[in-house]
Amino acid sequence: MAGDENIYFYLANRTAQGLFPYRDFVFTHPPLQIFLMAFLALISNGSFWVLKAAPAVFVLAIGLFLWGISREKPFRDLLPGPYLRILPVLFFWFSYDTLRIASHYTGTNQATLFLLLGWWLCLRRRPAWAGACFAASMSTAVYIVPLVGLVVWWCQSLEGKKSIGDPRALARIGIGGGVAILLIHFPVWIVAPGAWWEQTVMYHARKPPIGSSFGDAFSQFLAAEGFQAAAALLVSISLSLGKKQRRVARIALFGLIYIFIFVLLQRVYIYYFLPAFPFLALGSAIFLRDTWRRIIRSTKPLINSATLGLGAALLIQPLFYWNIPSVRQDPWKVTRFEFRPTPGIGPLNQPISWIFPSRRLDGLPAPGILRYLWHENSFWEESGDLARELDRTLPPAGTLYGDSTTAPLLAFLSHRRLACELADTNTLHFRIGTRSVQADLDCAKADRLSLLVVQPRAGINLVPEFNRFVTEEGVLWRESTAGKRQVKLYTWKPSPAD
Repeated sequence: MAGDENIYFYLANRTAQGLFPYRDFVFTHPPLQIFLMAFLALISNGSFWVLKAAPAVFVLAIGLFLWGISREKPFRDLLPGPYLRILPVLFFWFSYDTLRIASHYTGTNQATLFLLLGWWLCLRRRPAWAGACFAASMSTAVYIVPLVGLVVWWCQSLEGKKSIGDPRALARIGIGGGVAILLIHFPVWIVAPGAWWEQTVMYHARKPPIGSSFGDAFSQFLAAEGFQAAAALLVSISLSLGKKQRRVARIALFGLIYIFIFVLLQRVYIYYFLPAFPFLALGSAIFLRDTWRRIIRSTKPLINSATLGLGAALLIQPLFYWNIPSVRQDPWKVTRFEFRPTPGIGPLNQPISWIFPSRRLDGLPAPGILRYLWHENSFWEESGDLARELDRTLPPAGTLYGDSTTAPLLAFLSHRRLACELADTNTLHFRIGTRSVQADLDCAKADRLSLLVVQPRAGINLVPEFNRFVTEEGVLWRESTAGKRQVKLYTWKPSPAD
């Protein structure tokens, strides 16, 4: 599949082969994101499919820890019985955005897993290990820091002599977290302290703002999880819950607080919101149980109908996604799709094709599973065949350079290197001046450049210097399609000056 995850897969595999992030290649995220994936690449002998399966496994594990959290003492009265405790897991697993993020590795899957593991360990009264998991979460994704702080504060507010609210437990959380941060970051600070700071801090600080960034992400969130957000808000102020129960239930609000913190950021992407979803799912389950109790106790038909309607909406929302037009799109825009079989599910592709329409009209509701299939319609079927052909024809020492969503995948599958390990060619690097295309090309040519990977209307090809280089010195070798994207491969024809 064409996407940014191919950058991480390629760099994880190269780290497993002995390279070091920040020093040997550009990596703009905290170190544990690449270290964990490098470990998976190492134990799987560089299996692409193991790395591809990792985000889905992380999301499954998040659901299991969410179930474990719902069984702990603070939530036993709010969600009594095994059937009620499975509700937050189902709300989380079958949310459209959870499904979508489970298919793509961004690091947020991994960070959320460490957060839920730390929360569960807090409730199990293992503060030092909880602190280590919180540190691991923050060492994977910096944007999760506010939510980690809220969870630690909530755990500290619990009552009881043996609860995690004991001040000594807070100290152990701090010690466990401090030790974990040192273990994770110390090698980086020793090997490449300047590069680490420049790539993970200054690069993001220099990014230009996007005016409607939060608005677009938040509208997508409301389209898929709006009822869960409303349930989390309502359950936190429910008068039918006791004071102590209401204080416990208010943790559902943390998801909303965390999301609104992103108003302060210049650039926001929907996957940043994933860590909030377990909290919203838990609040939704508590709200549903509280709603049922209200219906049983109330004798007022209007109240019964309203609460029953909201409860029903909450249950069915994961099945539907309201296609609200983006702030930057035309309302009622028609998008056309072509059904593409999914590898690995064999005969199931046929019945899926029967329910897969070829067009979507923004603004109308559609089943969440259809929305998910539409989103996943960018699988690059020809990438394997192209990689095998490259493996046969490309010189053993020949390198690749170009589009960051496709070039790393071809290099990974064909067992070739990217020139100068330049996997991340996001145009932001060139726009804000941290790198230049000319410097990249000079380095690539000196590193036995053999193949240029280009998306004609996207990515680095929109940078004039690169487009001119491809036009003047590239020889078209193959054309391919990745979903709706066109991909062109050029062999490099050195000019006389080279």
